[in-house]
Amino acid sequence: MREFLLQKDVQLTARDFFANPFTEEELRKLLGDKPPKDILASRSPSIKSLGIDLSTISNESLVKTMLKEPKLIRRPMVVINGVMISGATEKTLLPFLD
Repeated sequence: MREFLLQKDVQLTARDFFANPFTEEELRKLLGDKPPKDILASRSPSIKSLGIDLSTISNESLVKTMLKEPKLIRRPMVVINGVMISGATEKTLLPFLD
C-alpha cells in the first residue's frame, strides 16, 4: 500500500497503532459518524477469543474494546482529505486520488 501511495505522489504519515495506540478521542474522530463496526476486522480471531458477540455489543463497548485490542481495527487505515478508509485497497483508494 505504501508503494502504491508513493507512486501516486501522496505525502504519507505512517502510524503503527500497535506501538502508538489511538486515544479514544482519536478513534472517535476517525470514525466521525460511522459506527465502529465499519472499521472492525470482522474476521479477526480475537473476536472469538475475546467472546465478542457482534449481534449484541454496543457501539460504545466496541470502541472501548478496539482501544484495548487494536488488532480489531481493520488495516490498513488511510485518511485522505478527511475521509477515513479502513481496510483500504488500491481499488478503494483510486476515487480519492484522481
